[in-house]
Amino acid sequence: MALTFLWTMLNDLSFLIILSLISVPVPGIIVPIQEAILSFIYIDIFQTDGWLPPIFFTDNDDDSGLNNIFDINSFRSTRAIKNLGSTTLFIALYSSLFFTLILAKILKCLIPW
Repeated sequence: MALTFLWTMLNDLSFLIILSLISVPVPGIIVPIQEAILSFIYIDIFQTDGWLPPIFFTDNDDDSGLNNIFDINSFRSTRAIKNLGSTTLFIALYSSLFFTLILAKILKCLIPW
């Protein structure tokens, strides 16, 4: 019950935050609060913006968002891996678990116990 309520609240917050992609000026004092809420909504708990990009990208060019609106809304790069953040790790984890289950089912059919 509590988890469903929390998930519903996060979903509602994400809809409100996405509205900020429309080019409406936001007061400067709200920007840090909005960024904190966005990092919570996007489940960026591993702070991957510091250690994940050097694994995938070797160049140190100044990668920035498409415009200021995208920068404010936590899309500070044109590279999807940097923008996804912790979601990249979750996708990799779930994909590896899925393929491990498929491999286990294949091995179960091939090797009788």
